[in-house]
Amino acid sequence: MMESLVEHGLRATVASSGITGLSRIELNMVQNPPPVARLTWIPRLPLIPPAPSLIDSFSDVATRVMGQINKMDFVSVWSNVQSIAESISHIMSNVDSRIESQKANLCEMMQNINEASARIDELSRRLEDNPSLLLRPADPEPLPETNFSRQ
Repeated sequence: MMESLVEHGLRATVASSGITGLSRIELNMVQNPPPVARLTWIPRLPLIPPAPSLIDSFSDVATRVMGQINKMDFVSVWSNVQSIAESISHIMSNVDSRIESQKANLCEMMQNINEASARIDELSRRLEDNPSLLLRPADPEPLPETNFSRQ
């Protein structure tokens, strides 16, 4: 029965018990277990192979990360960063020069908007006093039936 469990992923690991430092052996079913090592001797009791320890897993990950870092070409990365920074600087100076060249037009547009706003405000006040202006051409004298201010 033990051999069947080992074939299906039964593995042993040494685990620590909290802050006391006591250790215990845990038996777990591992998915995709590593192959069982071939022994040159015959054990007296059934053998439960070890699972990779947490430290081994961290070590493997750290080794892979360091290998990937070693493969990185930092010179070309830095060169690309510098190239991007120069491109952004060029674009920003181009934007600045375009804004500067259109500054007079922008000021004129803002002045026109302010004048239009003042005219709309004046028209609104005139319509409030004399709504008949919407129904006929502008006339300085309101129609008697719509002139509420004199009553």
